Amino acid sequence: MKVQVLLPKIFNFTFTYAIDYKKNFKIGDIVEVPFGSKKEIGVIWNNTKTIKKKIKIKNIKKKIENFCLDKKLIKFIEWFSMYNMVSKGLALKMCIGSGENYFKKNTAVTKINFKLEHKYYLNKHQKTALNYLEKNNLGFKVSV
Repeated sequence: MKVQVLLPKIFNFTFTYAIDYKKNFKIGDIVEVPFGSKKEIGVIWNNTKTIKKKIKIKNIKKKIENFCLDKKLIKFIEWFSMYNMVSKGLALKMCIGSGENYFKKNTAVTKINFKLEHKYYLNKHQKTALNYLEKNNLGFKVSV
């Protein structure tokens, strides 16, 4: 059986890989696939039309257990890439990250306590503008 895998790279299309019938794969599963001479992390994507070419289709190496993308996130990535005119692969990269170790289990737990405190010092013109904006607050505006 063949599935489409989206890789977190600059491509705006999926790659076709073969899967083993015995294993249970579904859309959103994160898998390791051969890509050129390397192994890459990808996501099983919505079934899209494939172009029939006479090429050897490689097999998926393994499924990354305990991790998958929700269908809502997949739809968001599709929308985000279309709306922002960016490739689907780069939108996926934004969501899952990049590098050799995409998913590392962190065994060490670190507790961080911090206090957010911001002090802004405004000059005379900035204070005048802030007072004007606060006085004439008409709700949310995209630009000031």
